[in-house]
Amino acid sequence: MTLRIRSAVPGRARWEIPEILDRPDFALELARVLVGHASLASVAVNALTGRVLVHFDKKTPLAEVEKILHEALHLAREAHALRKHDPASAPAETGTSSSPALPAGKATTARTQPLFRLFERSQHHRRLFTLTLATTILDRAFDAAPSLMISAGLDIVTRGPQSSIARLGFKSTASQLSVLGAASLGAWTLDSATGYAHARLSSRLANVVQHDLRKDVYRHIQTLDLAEFEGRQMAEWLSVLQEDINRLEEFLKEGIDPLITILVNIIIVGAAFVTTYPPLAAVQFLIFPAIYYVSAEFLGPIRKRLIASRRAQALLDNLMVGNLSGLATVLGFNAQEREASRVEQASLEFVASSDEATALSSAYVPAIRTVAGFGFLTTLVWGAGLVVRGRIAASAYNFLAYTSLRLLGTLGWIGLALNQYQRTMVSLERVLNVLDKRPTILSGPRPLPTERVVGDLVLDNVVFGYTPEHPVLRGINMHFAAGKTTAIVGSNGAGKSTVLKLLLRFYDANAGAVRLDGIDVRELDLADLRTSMALVSQQIFLFAGSIRDNIAYARPDATMAEIEWAAKMAEAHDFITAMPAKYDTDVGEGGSRLSGGQRQRIAIARALLSQRPILVFDEATSAMDNETEAALQRSLREATQGRTTVMVVHRLSTARNADYIYVLDAGVVCEQGRHEDLVAQNGLYASFWRIQTGEAALPAPPSDPSGSSSPAS
Repeated sequence: MTLRIRSAVPGRARWEIPEILDRPDFALELARVLVGHASLASVAVNALTGRVLVHFDKKTPLAEVEKILHEALHLAREAHALRKHDPASAPAETGTSSSPALPAGKATTARTQPLFRLFERSQHHRRLFTLTLATTILDRAFDAAPSLMISAGLDIVTRGPQSSIARLGFKSTASQLSVLGAASLGAWTLDSATGYAHARLSSRLANVVQHDLRKDVYRHIQTLDLAEFEGRQMAEWLSVLQEDINRLEEFLKEGIDPLITILVNIIIVGAAFVTTYPPLAAVQFLIFPAIYYVSAEFLGPIRKRLIASRRAQALLDNLMVGNLSGLATVLGFNAQEREASRVEQASLEFVASSDEATALSSAYVPAIRTVAGFGFLTTLVWGAGLVVRGRIAASAYNFLAYTSLRLLGTLGWIGLALNQYQRTMVSLERVLNVLDKRPTILSGPRPLPTERVVGDLVLDNVVFGYTPEHPVLRGINMHFAAGKTTAIVGSNGAGKSTVLKLLLRFYDANAGAVRLDGIDVRELDLADLRTSMALVSQQIFLFAGSIRDNIAYARPDATMAEIEWAAKMAEAHDFITAMPAKYDTDVGEGGSRLSGGQRQRIAIARALLSQRPILVFDEATSAMDNETEAALQRSLREATQGRTTVMVVHRLSTARNADYIYVLDAGVVCEQGRHEDLVAQNGLYASFWRIQTGEAALPAPPSDPSGSSSPAS
């Protein structure tokens, strides 16, 4: 299969195309074909992940976009084949980039581009970058001082009055040795000073860049669509925020140093040979094309193996995080051995892929040193002959041989530098890919201060599906009257929770409109919209910390009296005060030290404390016993007075007290009204009610997919 859909929402879809994986040249051809297409708003082609992200008009069918991709692939194959046979036919780079979400034309160019993008993002640290680079270069330059001083000493011993120092005006041996000693002391002092400055500045640079990048990535992740999180495992996000950014910090501290060391040594050796005996320098420079050729043969395959190793590590991380998160389930099914075997297999695959990458990178260093060894051999033999014939001094020969040997030694650092650099580039590309993502749920231009919110919500002929081919809501009409409590009931998969996601604009409707106080929610400022609502979701999440902190999360400035009021309204105060630490009780990671019902009551207290005009409850009482739920309903009638309350419920004992009830079935409103009226209709709601109350269930009549009119305000 050439294309495989990964995710799709109206106006945006992501495909997996194995054909472009690790083929940046072909990915660039595909990007060139797609970027100019009139039907596409933007395109993102990523050779690193083998995926293509496309933005298009929401009215365009997904099948039509897929057809465009197939045609573009065909054209890209032809262009790529032509380019391979006739490089001159390749189109010139236009500089056209695909959308901000993608590195299309640009991301498939130079391997070093991610590093340049990092420098661009860190312009406010330019002075620190410059100082760090300068001290690193000076520190490595001063490392050459010992060989220079030894050669100068040998020059004094062998040539006396004709030595290099003597030509500066110091004729006696004592004065020459004094100058040599002073110069050596100065060089060592400067070497120590620059070494200290380099260590301090490089560490500071690494830390501030790491901090800025983690801060920017975390803030950016919070702006992304909920679909990004529902379609991706949490371990992947954590891997980017932790491992990938930490690897960048390690590179800035330790990875740049070997590269600069090699570069400085090449410059010193080149300068020494050119000033001492240019013909010998010319021979030395002949080894660089050979080094370039060897590098070109090794670096591409090494990078591919490192990417494969990173993928294997990500799969292993995902597996371990998932297993530990669901440890209770693993233990409950006595599946420890099975899961341990899965982790072991994933770990073996990671070890194998890592070994493959290491095997190739380990072979690279000896290959480079073998090539460079011919340069040292030339210096050793030819240079000795030049000394015998009197063409160069013995001290100069010593310096050339010493610096050549030093260069040969530092080439051994290439392995470390290469390994760190390649791994860092893979990690940095993953980080930048996250930063390149753009949300499709964008804030509207109209502000809506909370104090002006009336709370009247309307769904007007709303159609929605998480993928265009599978609609979840099919033209539904709902009215949640301001200041009233409205319940939504229905079987699993009917679309109840989806309605709440549309109210909060976690997703946008494919067709129709959602309105708050008569305004399309897409026109409202997104922060204002969500600030007007307090959500208690199905999956209750409590932050590690005290009960007090979790309730006050809604309003960090709330007083203790206000926190206790919210807890009492949520029927949580009694169980909290029965605990030894009361409101200072640590809830554990995710609320693990509390029962499901206790977590739900803490979450309800948090929502009530927020004092927001609209309350949204999604199965907020599902884990409570009947007695607690009944008490909570009595409290909520007081706490929600005058506020719009939307409740998704399974227990109809909760729904019966609502001012109005909607019944969803297969994505349509099949019944609506008050509890007594719905029971009397002997429809789907009545069937649910009789089952839950233990009465004989009467057969329900066929559902009316059109629904009926919404209630009057």
